[in-house]
Amino acid sequence: MAIRRQSGLDRYGACEAYLSSRIRGLTIPPVAVGVKLNADNQVYGAVIDMPMGRDLLTTLVVLMNGTANLYFNTGGGVLGLGQKHQTVSSAVRSFLVSAGQALPSCTHTREYDLPTHKTNYVYLLTRRGVYKMELEPSTMLTETDKSKRFIFSMYQKILTELRVAQMRDRAEAQKNGGERVITLNPKNGKPITRPTNVTITRGSTASPLKIDGIEKVKPREE
Repeated sequence: MAIRRQSGLDRYGACEAYLSSRIRGLTIPPVAVGVKLNADNQVYGAVIDMPMGRDLLTTLVVLMNGTANLYFNTGGGVLGLGQKHQTVSSAVRSFLVSAGQALPSCTHTREYDLPTHKTNYVYLLTRRGVYKMELEPSTMLTETDKSKRFIFSMYQKILTELRVAQMRDRAEAQKNGGERVITLNPKNGKPITRPTNVTITRGSTASPLKIDGIEKVKPREE
């Protein structure tokens, strides 16, 4: 459960509230999510670290109960959209139900490093522990590992749904005379209200398949 120390020149700085939220996501047990796992390759949660600029690191925490929260290394966050919007929670569950297919391309880990440079870190939670995958977004078009392309496209779909949900909430709030976006206070980690902007990449290339009412997705055949 360690965050390995790296050079101050290549590691993103992070406030305590962000680190606490990220670790909670990485260590939450399945019972706390309300799921019972029947197989070692079932994924009940994921933590995805995404550098979005020289000083901005965004972490997406998704859980099988539909949770989809964004946390920023500077202390802000976007919370609760998975509980409010079915489109978000459905995208989350589809990603997690499907993610087990990618475990052979992952590495079992007990160290939860922060990313360096532009690499995305994907941590998948199973009953056998946490599995890690590293992705380079800029090379996805030429990536030869189809599991990496698959995982990337699936969490991009979640980000797209989060962005759409934000836009809907903002439009609704403006009708009522204001905008409310839930964020976290960097000093104490408690929710506050303020506008927030998140850059999100759109698009998914996966094909859907309905299994037990949940959209399970398989990678496209080459």
